[in-house]
Amino acid sequence: MLDLSNLNDKLYEIKWIDGVVYKLKKPTQKLFIEMNKVGNLTSQDTDTTEMLNAVYSIVTNIMNLNTDNHIFTIEEIGEVIDFDTASLIITDYLNETTEALKK
Repeated sequence: MLDLSNLNDKLYEIKWIDGVVYKLKKPTQKLFIEMNKVGNLTSQDTDTTEMLNAVYSIVTNIMNLNTDNHIFTIEEIGEVIDFDTASLIITDYLNETTEALKK
């Protein structure tokens, strides 16, 4: 039996820069599409500013899925994490949330 009530119980956890652990809901369809688009961008067909804005926008959207309803801004995200960390957050979140859907 497919039990859809269990799918919503699985949350992604991330310990933020300040040590607070946030529990994040699964990505919306729109966010999932955005994450996949960024994964397909290359430096040859995208300028650096556009790439940075896309990555930091996605991380902001991911962090705003927290169950504490803490609102993050793109400016706040850009001030506290570097590009490599932002990319790591996207990759790990995408991997973990898609893996959770398979279980």
